Amino acid sequence: MIMTDSKLNNDRTFVDRPDQNGPDQTIVDFIDDTNAPSGYDSESQPIGYLIIKNGNYRGRVFQLVEKTTVGRKEGNIIVRDPQMSRRHARITQENDKFFIEDLNTINGTLVNGTVVTGKQLLKQDDILLVGETQFEFKFLG
Repeated sequence: MIMTDSKLNNDRTFVDRPDQNGPDQTIVDFIDDTNAPSGYDSESQPIGYLIIKNGNYRGRVFQLVEKTTVGRKEGNIIVRDPQMSRRHARITQENDKFFIEDLNTINGTLVNGTVVTGKQLLKQDDILLVGETQFEFKFLG
């Protein structure tokens, strides 16, 4: 179920409601396919997205911020996935590139079937496996 946290901002959305007693979280804006940017200014920074490709949340699209954390309980993108760690992976934007790193999890993070070690550059259409949740990486720019 998609829910909006009106306390933070009506435009912010997350997959599952975070723990009510936990610290405030930065929630990544939910982008509906019909509201995705149609144009791109070549002088702007690239815009990155993750699209959930499987499970109950298939089709959900999340815009990445400068440092985006994906996790089961903490982070910018929160997905209820029992194989995902509380804070599982981080995607950072450096200049015009995006990098992913695993946050020392038991199950690891995979990109195109290969385990992520250290910081790994993401390329258009890469498939990320975080827990049992599969994401596709897209960017404009």
